[in-house]
Order: sequence, then structure tokens, then C-alpha cells
Amino acid sequence: MHRMWTRIAIALGQGVTLWWLYWSLDSGRWPGTHPGWMVGLAAPAVLVPVAHYLIEDLAPGRRARFALLPVAFALFGFGWHHGAWTAAEPYDDAFPFVLPLAVLVFHALPFLQSWLVTGRARPVYRDLFEFAWRNALLLGFGGVFTGVLWLLLWLWGALFRMIGISFFVDLFTEAYFAIPATAVAAGVGMQLAGSVERLQSLLRSQLLTMLKWLAPLAILILALFTATLLAKSPELLMEQRRVISAAWLLWLVALTVALLNAAYQDGSVQAPYPAWLGRAIRLVVPLLTLVAALALYAITVRVQHYGLTVARAWALLVAVIALAYAAGYTVSALRGRAWMAGIGPVNVGIAIGTVAMLSLMLSPLLSPERLAAAGQQKRVLTSREADAFAYLRFESGRYGRDRLRRLAELQDHPDAAAIREAAAAELRREHRWDADGLGLPVTASLFDVYPAGRELEPELLHAFDGMTAWQHVVRVCRVADPCPVLLVDLDHDAADEALLFSPFGTVAAHNEGGRWIVGLLEMSGGAGLQSIRKALAQGAYRVRDPRYQVLEVAGRTFLLDETRMQPKADDCGGQPAGVTARPCD
Repeated sequence: MHRMWTRIAIALGQGVTLWWLYWSLDSGRWPGTHPGWMVGLAAPAVLVPVAHYLIEDLAPGRRARFALLPVAFALFGFGWHHGAWTAAEPYDDAFPFVLPLAVLVFHALPFLQSWLVTGRARPVYRDLFEFAWRNALLLGFGGVFTGVLWLLLWLWGALFRMIGISFFVDLFTEAYFAIPATAVAAGVGMQLAGSVERLQSLLRSQLLTMLKWLAPLAILILALFTATLLAKSPELLMEQRRVISAAWLLWLVALTVALLNAAYQDGSVQAPYPAWLGRAIRLVVPLLTLVAALALYAITVRVQHYGLTVARAWALLVAVIALAYAAGYTVSALRGRAWMAGIGPVNVGIAIGTVAMLSLMLSPLLSPERLAAAGQQKRVLTSREADAFAYLRFESGRYGRDRLRRLAELQDHPDAAAIREAAAAELRREHRWDADGLGLPVTASLFDVYPAGRELEPELLHAFDGMTAWQHVVRVCRVADPCPVLLVDLDHDAADEALLFSPFGTVAAHNEGGRWIVGLLEMSGGAGLQSIRKALAQGAYRVRDPRYQVLEVAGRTFLLDETRMQPKADDCGGQPAGVTARPCD
């Protein structure tokens, strides 16, 4: 009972701390005004109490607390670096930091638990297996307990609100109640689950027994896919089709590895499958190396062609880890020892490597944002890629913004003036996908005018600037990525209309007595914008009268779309549907 009250006190302290951080962010006070302090304090506030719950019964209290001190400092450092250097501006997405940090803690904690129990720095795989599953189950039980508690609180509030009393609903939705209550519920749930070790072992055994029988299906998918891919590879190469998605390949490797581990467990089961099935699995496992290598190759090609980004940096890490697992499991499968006997050492080695790499990538040493900023700056200097400016501004943290400021002061470069102008304009933007927060006038530098040599009238620019209903369609145009504008006569009056094509749609404008009238022609995405730009540059366009005239009914206008009036070919020898007079053979 004493341990339960201690747990409640720790959880309550955690909840109050998290509420204070939320309040400071919501009210605009320190540390909410400083992302470095905010995330630096939030990371240990969330994870250190959870780590304490998982290790407190494995060693004396003082020893466990001493072990958590370096963990807390490391979490604060990672959080500070993320908040101050790698977070986007404005900060609206913590997932790119939370996910790798959670993976790091989940991989590192079993090593700490093994050291606390055995006192040895070199762990035994069976201990790591036991601790990893124990941690996962305790977290799961804590989550279930918290979820059911909130379901009851929601029911409580709804019942009383039904009879006209809304006090409980209002109370339960207030941050000062919800955050501490959630923290206490999670702590209590993990405490209750931790007291039933036998239930944990039984549940783990049942779950792994079920999952291991999915491993043969994963192996079958691996064999069929790899054989089909090898058979079709000449055709794919000849057609130069890009059909290989690294994400799906990595999912195949990850699920296969996880299910093989469900069969291997802690290595105590010598033959988890019948002899013939075990041999078949061992024969197919080496194909994992081919799939993982292909995924790594696909990501590398993307990096070479489009530069390094934060997402591609993490993808490279995942692909390298997948290849390490695949190669290690291949060696284990080809050995003549017990079934997949080398999985244990492979898992330990890769776990240590994963902890080391994640620690480096969450620090300035190998920060993906820092590496991506350097790569995108190189793209700007070599090819002036428009999306590289935006990436430096919004997606590579302070590292990218600092490099963009240096580009805004660039001198010794053949295109220095254009790069300075584009970088300065990008720095003034406040949002990734629009520019409506700039408060700047629309200028000619935001547009590429076709036919070449033509210019936009100041009155037309003023009309674009004065748009209100579809402002974002025009405001997304940037100096680094100008929108194409076509000047062409569409109504046979010897005066040009203007069509502006942007990623968010197409705007049309016509001149009536010296006054430009602007309207939205089409609202669509920008998937075909590059092809439109290329066609306009080549002069590959024409003006023609529509086949169908406009119909007006009750003030509404109806125009038949010719592209939707064409007959479609059926399966009867390519004849237009509805034209063939004979039945299909």
C-alpha cells in the first residue's frame, strides 16, 4: 500500500508539472514562450516518471533514482535541442521528435533494467527479452486502465448533463483536472498491472504463440513477391517505371522480423515449427536481405536526385537497420545450428546500434535537420530549386533558417542577386503553403509571363493583390517559384485575358473599360502545374471555340464538358461503347 501511495504522489507531481507547462504555453508565459525550455522540460516530465515505474521494483530506491539522473539529463538535452534548433516555426508538430525519442527509450530501458538487476554491463539476451516485453505489457495495461477511467468519467458527465447539470463535464474537460487525472490513472494502472507478474507471463506467451503462426504467411509473401519482382525486373527497367516504394519494402522486412521474433522468443524453444516448415522458413529468410537492400537503394536514389530531407534521413536510418536485421537473420538461417539460433546476438547488437544512432540523430552531431539544411542549401546554390528555399524556411528548423539568412546576404555567386531576393522573400513568409500573412503587395516577380517578353500591367497586379475570396490561390506564388500567367485573347475582342495558374487553382481576369475583373476559373491541386508551365514555355497551346454553347436556366449557367461527352471504348474490339450493333463474342 505504501508503494501505491508513493506512485500516486509521483504521478500527481508529474500531472501538475505537465499542466503547468500546458498553462505556460496557453497563456504565453515562460517556458511556453521558449521552445527549447518547453520541450526540454516536457520530455523528462513525461518519460522519467514512466521509467521510474518500470524500474522501481528492480533495485533499491536510491540506486534506481541514481540511475535515472543521467536519463533525465539526456532527455532534457534532446528536448532542448529539438525545441531550440530543429522544431518548425511555428511549432505545430511534435511527432517527428516524439517517435524517435520513444523508440530510443524503449530500446535503452531493458539494458538499464538488466544492469540494475545483475550488476553486469554485458546483458543476457533472455533478460533483455523479458524486460522489453514486461515494459510493453505494463504500458499497455496502463493505457487500458486510463482509457476505461476516461470512459467512465465521460459517462458520468453525460448522465448528469442529461438532467441539466453540466458541472462534471466542465470539470473533466478542464486542463487542470484532465492532465493530472490522466497521469495518476496511468501510474496507478501500471502499478496494478505490475503486481500480477504471472498474468504478464501468461499473456505474453499466448500472444507470441498466436503471432508466430503468422510468420509462415509473411515468409510466403516474401517469397512470392521477391520471385515476381525478379521475373518482372527486366520489363520494369526497360519501361523505366518507378514502381518500387521503399516504405512498403521496409514494412515487409519489419513485419517479417517481428513475427520471426515471436517464434524465436528468448531462444529457449529449439523447434517452434514442424521440421519441414522450419527448414522452409530458413531457406526463404535470405530473401529479406534482397528486399532490404532494394529499399535502401530506392531511398539513396531519391536522396541523390532530390537532396537530403529530414524524412529521408530517418528513412535511411530505418533502411540501414532493416538491412542489418536482414543480413543478421540470413546468417542465422544459413547456419546448421538450432532454428535461427543467432537471432539473440543479432537483436542485441542492432539494439545497441539503434540506441547509439538515435542518440546521435537527436543531438547536434547527426541531426537530420542540420544535414538536410546543408543539402538543401547546396541545391539552392547549384540549381536554384524553388522547393529548397521553402524547405530551409519551414522544414529544417533553425539550422535551415540560419542558412536561408546567409543566402539572403550571398555575394560571391553568379546568381547572387536572384538568390538573395528569393531567400529574403522566403524569410518573410509565415506559413508553409500560403503567404497571406505577409501583408506585402503582389509584384511582377511572383509570376512568369507567357508568351515570353510580355509584362503584366500594374492594374492587373493590383487586381490580383485585391482578391479576397480566393486570395490563397495567388498568394502561394513566390519569387523562388513563380506562377505562370498566360496572356491570350479568349473572346475575339482583340484584347488579352489573363490566366494565372497556381498550385491551388486557376484564376482568370479580363479587362472591362480599363478595369480588370478577376474570378476563379478552376479550384484544383497543382499536380499538373509543371506540365502546364512546360507547355506554355514551348507555345504548345491553342484557343478554340467550344463545341457546345452555354445554356442559361433560371439565372444559372450550364456548360457541357466535351471531355466527358466522348464515347468510351468497351471490351468488344475497341469499339465505342453504345455503338457496336453486335453482341460481344
